[in-house]
Amino acid sequence: MNPRNPLIVASLALGVLALAPNPVGAAVDPPSPATGHAAVVTQGVVDFAEGAFSWQLTTVPVTSAPTPLDASAPAFVLSSGAAAVVVDGDAGPVARLAPGEAVFRPAGAPTALHTAAPAGATAVIVSAAAGAGDGSATFTPGASTRDVDLVRDVLNTNEALVLRAEVSALVVVTAGEVSAGGVPVTAGSSTAITGDVTLINTAGQPATVFVAVIGATLGDVAEPAATAPTDTQAPAATNAPAAPPAPAPEDPPATDAPPETEPAPPATEPEPEPEPELDPMGDADGDGLLNSDEAGFGSDPFDSDTDNDGLTDGVDRGNGCSPTSYDTDGDGFSDGSEVNAGTNCAVANNG
Repeated sequence: MNPRNPLIVASLALGVLALAPNPVGAAVDPPSPATGHAAVVTQGVVDFAEGAFSWQLTTVPVTSAPTPLDASAPAFVLSSGAAAVVVDGDAGPVARLAPGEAVFRPAGAPTALHTAAPAGATAVIVSAAAGAGDGSATFTPGASTRDVDLVRDVLNTNEALVLRAEVSALVVVTAGEVSAGGVPVTAGSSTAITGDVTLINTAGQPATVFVAVIGATLGDVAEPAATAPTDTQAPAATNAPAAPPAPAPEDPPATDAPPETEPAPPATEPEPEPEPELDPMGDADGDGLLNSDEAGFGSDPFDSDTDNDGLTDGVDRGNGCSPTSYDTDGDGFSDGSEVNAGTNCAVANNG
């Protein structure tokens, strides 16, 4: 798929990110798909049936007259223009979306859009429709109840967003430009991604991105383990004779000797506090690299710029540089100066 296809299309099927799903009732809950300063702006729960599904992306002009939406699939509704969009349900308004805000609408929920702005407004609808789409647009979540999230982030120059999804994800850029796995994605376009992907803003102005993610399954809450019942009744009476009372203790003879005391224990050094445990799926320093990735690269999970080269560790990795080397290619220029100058920090003297 060409990542520069325009956003303004009707029912455009777009791509997926496929990873092995967690089993129902997994011991560890997967983390939020948002890392760094990204945030989940809205979320919902979807009951998927067996079979194939595909992303559908539609841009809708909104006027003062109500515009009904297809309610056959669960969808995110995003206000992407310069004016607010009012979302109506079957009993009246359910949300007012300022530009950049979004709401989730479950399948079967009647939905219509209108605006009070004289010049109109614009909404982007991202839905997960039943049935196969174009090639990479198709994903198969299996019969399951899943969390779905819409993540938003604004990336300044050289900032990165690390993405990880269980079943499927779709990246949409509404302002600026980012690089997704080396592929440029500009404002008004989208791209399909596969595996763990880092989005990096290598341009000179901020970039706004939205990521729709099919998330983890919702397992049943485990029931507490059964315990043996406690017998609270008094024991039955018996005819056994009562035991004789114990003799009273005799008073010890008085002495003039002072009471013996135990010697004080020797002073000990306080034990050092243990190192804090890190969530391997977290990002303690917000540099765009997971804590588990930092352990593999040898970078500091508590320092966003381990090698002090002017780039965060995530941006270092996204540009092919080492997060632990100030000058990866050894040509006398720091990795940060090379990236800002548009040269390759992994190849010496590349001009």
